[in-house]
Amino acid sequence: MRDNQGSGAGTIAGLATLSSMLRCGGNLVESVEVLTGRSFATRTLTLNRCYEVMWKCHSRDENPEQIRMVAMSLSAAYRLSEELGCEAARCIDAAAAACRRAHQVDELRNKAFSMPKATVKLLSALPIAAMAVAELIGVRALSFLFSTMPGLICLTLGSLCYILGVLWMHALAQADHTDSVNALQRLGV
Repeated sequence: MRDNQGSGAGTIAGLATLSSMLRCGGNLVESVEVLTGRSFATRTLTLNRCYEVMWKCHSRDENPEQIRMVAMSLSAAYRLSEELGCEAARCIDAAAAACRRAHQVDELRNKAFSMPKATVKLLSALPIAAMAVAELIGVRALSFLFSTMPGLICLTLGSLCYILGVLWMHALAQADHTDSVNALQRLGV
């Protein structure tokens, strides 16, 4: 069973380590064996082995999906090197550059969504805060909402609008995230 806590410097640093080992005359499979700390039964680098080495290298900031994408990039670099004869270090450098761009896109997306998320949290708490302030100043808003027919209608319509607003904001955030992920996959990042 894998440890969820990242203990390494990061997957990009792992790719940089592999690249430097290759530039010093090492073999890609042997370099991966050194980073994983174990020998493989065959001299091939599978996607699972790539995932294992990237899992060992990942940092706490990286999630399993990011690790999987880096492992797929490493696997593709290995296949390019083996099948087409490309220099493995250059292939890994290209994979690291693509992963670096993907990490930057994730950071920018998180920064872009931080203000709307904070606004949604504030607006979600606003009705409760308004009711508390109304009760503090003696308006008796709760007794109006729960004991009269117009109050119950206001409470029902307000609750419905509140729930629809929260669901709408959640759907917008999910749609934008899904669109961003699909765009990155089309670009090969």
